[in-house]
Amino acid sequence: MATVEEQNQAPESSTGIGEQNKAPASSTGMDPKLGALLCYLLGIIGGVIFLLIEKDNKYVRFHAAQSIVFGGTVFIIGIAWGIFAGIVTAIPGIGFVGAILFLVLPLFWLGVFVIAIMLIIRAWTDYDKGVTFKLPVIGGIAEKIAGQ
Repeated sequence: MATVEEQNQAPESSTGIGEQNKAPASSTGMDPKLGALLCYLLGIIGGVIFLLIEKDNKYVRFHAAQSIVFGGTVFIIGIAWGIFAGIVTAIPGIGFVGAILFLVLPLFWLGVFVIAIMLIIRAWTDYDKGVTFKLPVIGGIAEKIAGQ
């Protein structure tokens, strides 16, 4: 996969020295850092919007796809966890395990919040470094969705 720097490299000038384009072409007309940040800040809906409207910038498209996959995964795990805890709570003799699962659920959401903040920060700061932060497993799926 090409780095952001390679993707946004300006053609060689007449002096023979390439210059990095700090504001690459974007079909949204906004700074790619801001687009990537908004993908996470607005959650799944923001990811879908940016994946549909951004045609040119691979950095924004990747973060839009990763936002969708991350949000969808969190949603599915949260629902499954709640259903499982509810079922276990109803089983005589081990209902306390379900109660513990319900008590641990806020820690799951705290972890999700921390990861989301990290994604927002990395989406903003990594662009200038020429790298793209990928979550394990989710990042690979996002690359396929974004068409990279």
